[in-house]
Amino acid sequence: MHEQNTKEPLRTGLAGLLLIPALLVTLTLTFVLAENRRATERASRHAIMEAISRFKADKKTCPRTLQELVDGGYLRKLPQNFRVPEKTALEGCGQPKNAPRPRRRGVAEV
Repeated sequence: MHEQNTKEPLRTGLAGLLLIPALLVTLTLTFVLAENRRATERASRHAIMEAISRFKADKKTCPRTLQELVDGGYLRKLPQNFRVPEKTALEGCGQPKNAPRPRRRGVAEV
């Protein structure tokens, strides 16, 4: 009976030690996935802004919808799970001041 009491704290301590790496892995994985999603959204936003600029340069008008960019061949497809509303993307119909100018013509990969 005395032997069981000494083993119990050891098991609890070992479980606690194993829990710490599992939590660190979970937190790291969560951070990496969130950063990947943000990078994807930035790339999608950049591709859409480039496509809008090319559309505007070619047609001398703004696209009414993002689907019009796809139909016109300026984007291959609409980004999946793109969280910025279409109205915001088309607002002002152009690039923000700090966005780079489009460098190439053709269809953008998203």
